[in-house]
Amino acid sequence: MTSLKSIVLSSALLAICPLASLCGGTPEVASSKEVIPSSNIKSAWEITIRPYGWLAGMEGTTGIRGYTAETDVAFEDILNNLDMTAALQMEVKHGRWMLLLDGMYLELSAGDDAPGRLLSNANIELTQIMAEAAIGYRLWEGERGYLDLYAGARYMRLDGDIGFEVDSAGVRSLSQDISEKAVTQITSAVRSTVSEVAVEVKSQARQKITAAAETLVNQKISQALENHPNLPKAIDFIRNSSGPVSESVRDLVAARIAEQQADLAVIQEAASAKVSAAKARALEKARRAVTRAEKKLAQRIEQQIEDSIPESVSGSADWVDPIVGFRGQFHFTDRLFAVGRADVGGFGVGSDLAWQAYAGLGWQASSHVSLEMGYRCLDMDYTSGGFTFDTMTSGVIVSLAFKF
Repeated sequence: MTSLKSIVLSSALLAICPLASLCGGTPEVASSKEVIPSSNIKSAWEITIRPYGWLAGMEGTTGIRGYTAETDVAFEDILNNLDMTAALQMEVKHGRWMLLLDGMYLELSAGDDAPGRLLSNANIELTQIMAEAAIGYRLWEGERGYLDLYAGARYMRLDGDIGFEVDSAGVRSLSQDISEKAVTQITSAVRSTVSEVAVEVKSQARQKITAAAETLVNQKISQALENHPNLPKAIDFIRNSSGPVSESVRDLVAARIAEQQADLAVIQEAASAKVSAAKARALEKARRAVTRAEKKLAQRIEQQIEDSIPESVSGSADWVDPIVGFRGQFHFTDRLFAVGRADVGGFGVGSDLAWQAYAGLGWQASSHVSLEMGYRCLDMDYTSGGFTFDTMTSGVIVSLAFKF
């Protein structure tokens, strides 16, 4: 009987408590709000606007039309390389469901100490626009925090410009190396062809020597440019017969042949102990002509290499990535809280892979205003149509939220 009375009394108390609450009563019944059931989650509309500043640096590879530049902007250099940033987040929530919006504009410039012999520096300027839209669902909410799942899309647009600074000393050194190889090949070919002073070098033999030397020079220039870490394989070279380098090669071949013939004439007369002054002068003149031709060839090669490297290249790309992720918040006290967010996307739809992570601390100034400071990383791996963006953008974020 006592047990039955206890059950009835307990049931009565459970029925009276809500009514007492509505009437302004304050029944002394202990309650726990560690997990708020779905029926108790606020159903009114809530709008949060959060302007924020992102002091973002960048590390990775950016390529435009095949030209690439390595970027590494350390945290201590962010202010020196960040030209402009503006960003805004907005959240519209009703019950468990929410709409999450995020927009960002970022201008960044950096230099790359380019490896190799041809470039002394590669300067990159990037304008990055990002817009995110996602639908979120509150999986859990307790007295100290909450956990949301969201899915949506991220739009990215990049406008880039890479400027190249040519290393004149490196180009000159490379040109001399190529010229010396060409001179060696031409000299060997001429000596094996011109064996007697009375024998005229046939036109086809001259053309063969010239063509072989041109091929050598172009191959060496191509290899130097194609193997350079910052330059593409798609550089076009002047390979036609009217090009400056080809003209210098023909002049050098002609000078070498003239020198060889003059040298053979002197050798032949020396064998008879009689060398005319005219033939000696002709040989000296031929040698000076060869020296001038060799110097001219090296200069023409140097000029062609410099002309093959553009001062700058520019391009743009845009794409859309699907994203899915989680976000949450935990209150240490009524005012101090921690926030976190992480998502992954791309999956080959836009970029090959993209992921984002954010963690920070916040201060609840009032029921409508809060301040946050944290660190955000956004990593993307995108390559398409000659445009490469394989970089991580990261840095400190400071935001101020207004809830209505």
